[in-house]
Amino acid sequence: MLIKIFEKQDKHDEILKILDSESAGLNSRIVNNDRIFVTNKLHSLGITERWEEGHACAKSLLTVPEDEEGRKALKERDEWKFWNMLIASTRHLEETPG
Repeated sequence: MLIKIFEKQDKHDEILKILDSESAGLNSRIVNNDRIFVTNKLHSLGITERWEEGHACAKSLLTVPEDEEGRKALKERDEWKFWNMLIASTRHLEETPG
């Protein structure tokens, strides 16, 4: 709910702070890397043009794990929004070296 409010107010930096926090972030017991929150993070990273973070996040989400359980989880995470961030961030990083 709070993320939607911040989104309407165009406060994407605040969204990222929440999703990176220990208590309510992606790795918290509450969120537990839920797909909706992960896509919210990727969206906010794109809006704020944090291409290096977006690239690292998308790449980690799309990395193929070695164990069977991890591969099953990858199939559940295989979403166009993840690929889109990987492509967009790569383009931006290639255009602005440094």
